[in-house]
Amino acid sequence: MPDPTPEDWRRLGADPLPVERVDPEFAYGVWRTLSWLLGVREDWPVYSAWHSAARLPKECPHFYVPKQDRDTPEWRAADQAARERARAEAREHWEHIRGLADATAGGVSRPTTPPPTPS
Repeated sequence: MPDPTPEDWRRLGADPLPVERVDPEFAYGVWRTLSWLLGVREDWPVYSAWHSAARLPKECPHFYVPKQDRDTPEWRAADQAARERARAEAREHWEHIRGLADATAGGVSRPTTPPPTPS
């Protein structure tokens, strides 16, 4: 995803810092946690004992396979699918937030959902 623009930094009243590339899994976890804390997402960012007690399915059950048993085509396919789903979800959220930020800056916002069909 693109870095914040100079206008984004100005509106935040903050000085830009150098971009630090981190592990995408870490960044995704931070995003999931912050979006839950801010009320953007309703789902808890980590699978907890409460989820287990409620018998809710694990989002990525392949993560619970012991490390020594992960070197299989099936595990690698499940892992790749989970990573692609996480990237797509993060991108979709970024586009939504970018549109909101642009709209509040007086810019043109790209709609994130199709307009309602006239009845």
